[in-house]
Amino acid sequence: MKVFSRVLGSVLLLLAFSNPARADGPFAIHAPQLMVPDETAGSGISPEVAVRLSIDERGKVSAVEVRSIAPASEYDEQFREEVTETLSSWRFAPATKDGRPIASTLDWRVRFPAKAASSESVAITAPMPGSDLEDRRAAILALPSDSRRKLLEAEGRNALGHLDPKKKSEASTARFVVRTDADDSRVAMVIANNLESIFNVLADELLPGVELQSEPYKILVFAFRSRSAYQAFASSYPWSESSSGYYSAAGLIAFDLEHPTSEHISSILLHEATHAFLDRHILRPGVAFPRWLGEGFAEYVGNSAIQKGRLKPGKTFVHKYAVVEGQVGSFRTTAGANLDEAQTALRRGKGLGLRELLEASPEIFYGERGRLYYASSWLLVHFLRDGSPGGATTRFPELMLYLAEGYPQLATFRSVYGPLESADDDFRRYVKKF
Repeated sequence: MKVFSRVLGSVLLLLAFSNPARADGPFAIHAPQLMVPDETAGSGISPEVAVRLSIDERGKVSAVEVRSIAPASEYDEQFREEVTETLSSWRFAPATKDGRPIASTLDWRVRFPAKAASSESVAITAPMPGSDLEDRRAAILALPSDSRRKLLEAEGRNALGHLDPKKKSEASTARFVVRTDADDSRVAMVIANNLESIFNVLADELLPGVELQSEPYKILVFAFRSRSAYQAFASSYPWSESSSGYYSAAGLIAFDLEHPTSEHISSILLHEATHAFLDRHILRPGVAFPRWLGEGFAEYVGNSAIQKGRLKPGKTFVHKYAVVEGQVGSFRTTAGANLDEAQTALRRGKGLGLRELLEASPEIFYGERGRLYYASSWLLVHFLRDGSPGGATTRFPELMLYLAEGYPQLATFRSVYGPLESADDDFRRYVKKF
């Protein structure tokens, strides 16, 4: 089994090779993490630093040039010193051209998250950099562990207040604490065990060989008996939109149990648990997955079939059978409806290709055609993971890991899957024949 080691620093956002014609590398092999300077604690400063690294043919950093710090502040010297000292100690497998090591340069941008003062509490609606959901998630993950724990505790108190106090029950496992006001008190333990199983499948089958990061505290899960109680809770968070499930990067999952079938609940649980798994074990602090990948992978898992109590990654039922009024009838699943929309759009010349998905802004991705973007993102993940030999075991995990470290998605995609144009043609054919 191929093991993908993690090598990049905690606040890395973006890098670009200064010589795109170069055949390979450089790749970091020793990368101490950048740290937020203690002097900035409580200041609210969260600058973005543009830096250029010169790397010699042995892979040693020969120069670190801080090109800009924005916004500027009285702490510029502390940020400049941290970047220069830390990145100077990095070591690389040197870039190569025609198989020979060569000197190279890298242009990067790194963002330092605001560091809270030790006595500072974090409010439920504390402002975070960026209005995009992924940017907000990255900002929360970049907070110090104590600050994220305080945010989680605040969200947990809010959720607890919406459970029926006469029916509250709780169950705890290695990774989760589940609280619910379901009529049957056993529901809490069933949900907790299901979540443990989901995490195990994600680690062992969907992302094999990827080294997992550890987390110091458990995820809180709230299963509301009624939809109205869940909606009352979700209304506290303007970024939760009108979704059927809620996930906070601080470490909280919430949903309601008032759905037509248990399969609907399972799909929601799979989707939100996937977000939690990626944030908790895969993403570097301060890094956000591209929208298409974060939502597409969660949809991929959520749409996967469960047979004989076991998740079947990638196996999707587009229609199922049910007995209604004594008659057996076929109905289209949610995944089937999403597939119909994507295929119809392609036939009409309005379908989404790779570039549209990879470059969509938040306004476009979550806008009027949001359902099509979600559906197409799910199908793109399906294509990347299951559409070619080695996709599930090598190429897709490699893509996930590099994007989780902050590598630019277009360059990463090309290096793993080849030219965008040929992959786009293959993807469109894959959707049409799905």
